[in-house]
Amino acid sequence: MYKAFGFSDNIFNVRPLRPIQEDAKKFVGRRTDLNSFMVDIASEDKAVAVVTGHRGIGKTSFVNIMEYAASLEQPIFDGLSIHESRILPCFHKIQIEPGETVKNLLFKAISSLLFSVKEFCFETQKLFPADLEDLLSWVSEVVPTTGRALGLTAGPVGGSRGTNRDYRSFADISSTTLCEEIKKIIGKIREHLEMKGAFLNLNNLEIIEEEEFIGLMNQLRDYLFEIDGLWVILIGYPGMYSTLAMKAARVSEIISGQETFLAPLTEDEVLRILEIRRKTYRMDPDHPPPPLPLEENFIRAIYRNSDGEIRSVFKACDDIARAVFKENPTIQGIKEGIGRV
Repeated sequence: MYKAFGFSDNIFNVRPLRPIQEDAKKFVGRRTDLNSFMVDIASEDKAVAVVTGHRGIGKTSFVNIMEYAASLEQPIFDGLSIHESRILPCFHKIQIEPGETVKNLLFKAISSLLFSVKEFCFETQKLFPADLEDLLSWVSEVVPTTGRALGLTAGPVGGSRGTNRDYRSFADISSTTLCEEIKKIIGKIREHLEMKGAFLNLNNLEIIEEEEFIGLMNQLRDYLFEIDGLWVILIGYPGMYSTLAMKAARVSEIISGQETFLAPLTEDEVLRILEIRRKTYRMDPDHPPPPLPLEENFIRAIYRNSDGEIRSVFKACDDIARAVFKENPTIQGIKEGIGRV
């Protein structure tokens, strides 16, 4: 449909930005938050940090671009602090599920780290470390047999060789051994990718009950959060740090800084994102970009009824554009007043 408007992609897509150069160019606003967070995670060994905000305001995009910035030797934005050590971005965040166990989560961490190594090697045209092939094969074997119970699919990893590991099934391995495997991955990241360590993003923390959340964090304090070379980012609801401070002090004590709360992007910042997309997604680079499918005043009206949630703004814009296009496939743009906001 959007090709009819002159764009190669859905200009209102709600996909989060990825930790790559191309997407960093689409990042708008939040420079102060970005700089502050880079300072909070500055550490030579490891860190646990908290990013919060209401649903749909761009937390994942913020974290991904911060991690991309931390993977570079030079700042990507003027005035932005750079991390003392290059760190591998997390290309596959971990979705926390109700009933999550530490063992399940540690396996997800291994899967996520291996996927991040694969993606980074692909983006930078490097070879995947041969030393990790055996672990990759084992994870690939576990996912089809146990992965559904762990909340995994075959997507994050993939290997073809047989495994020579002492353990074969997920039931055979302990949480301590899984931590040792994570440490080995970090070691190979340092050796082959010449980075200090890796990011690991834990998402969906707001969907589990508070008691379960506190219990899980207390257990991770003795496993995942203790691993050198691992920068763990907790992504969740506003006030999450305060909850930890009150009910899991031993966890809050190791958190870098306190809590980076992301306010909604402003109306003008949302329009700047669309302007960048308008130029990026135009099908004919030799001519000026086509106008947005919806007029600016229409988009502003949608924003003002959205509580600043960029995801709901773009979803509403996309729904309206599709509905009108179905009725009139030759339409070039949609003015304010066509439909209800």
